[in-house]
Amino acid sequence: MQAMPKSESHVRVLIAEDEGDVRDLLCDTLREHGYAVTAVEDGAQAIRAFRDQDFDIVLTDLAMPGYSGLQVAKACRRQRPSVKVVMFTAWDLLLDDDQCIQHGVDRLIPKPLRMSAVIDALDEVGSQARFQRTPRTPV
Repeated sequence: MQAMPKSESHVRVLIAEDEGDVRDLLCDTLREHGYAVTAVEDGAQAIRAFRDQDFDIVLTDLAMPGYSGLQVAKACRRQRPSVKVVMFTAWDLLLDDDQCIQHGVDRLIPKPLRMSAVIDALDEVGSQARFQRTPRTPV
């Protein structure tokens, strides 16, 4: 029997991911864990959606057409400083922690994504006080 998720409160999550299969998997997984999800396929759509709707967490890829995940994080934080931002990327080893912090990223998750790491990050960002980097899992 599966335990009740910590996120059963219908936390509103904006997902920005340009790869359709990954976006669909994230949507399905987050909804199964009780999150209210809106998904977009690029950075410009993410910034527009954030401006037009209320979200508690932004979950964004780094590399997307239009605006990068760092630009999305910065724009969202500028509009609402209390929003939590979780970013994922295959380029995590090239990102400096200070760069993430300056753009308003609360948590960085490496690709390939493990859905358990995503859920853990979303469940934890609400109570976290500073930037965290999820360690890479050996493949």
